[in-house]
Amino acid sequence: MVHYTKTRRSNFLQKMTNKITKFRGIIFSFLIIFSLAYFWQVTSLSMKGFQIKDLDKQIQQLKKDSQKLELELTVEKSMMNVDERVKGLNLVAVKNVEYLNIVSPSVALR
Repeated sequence: MVHYTKTRRSNFLQKMTNKITKFRGIIFSFLIIFSLAYFWQVTSLSMKGFQIKDLDKQIQQLKKDSQKLELELTVEKSMMNVDERVKGLNLVAVKNVEYLNIVSPSVALR
């Protein structure tokens, strides 16, 4: 009878040890998987941060370029610049300007 209880107890302990070992293996696997996922996410976020910083620099540069182009456009549209171009085209100035005055605004009907 003593041998039976010792065998039964050792079988029980061996089964519990196997279950604990499997449980530890599962916990360790989850720990590895979650650690890798965390590392991947942190790396991804840091790379996104660098990309955002680069895009902000590009936005600032494009704003500066836009301001320069607006200034150049303003200079090109200025009256002094237009007058110089007109003189360069050898155009003739208008002398007698006649305006058409309509006394009553009439519209034709169908």
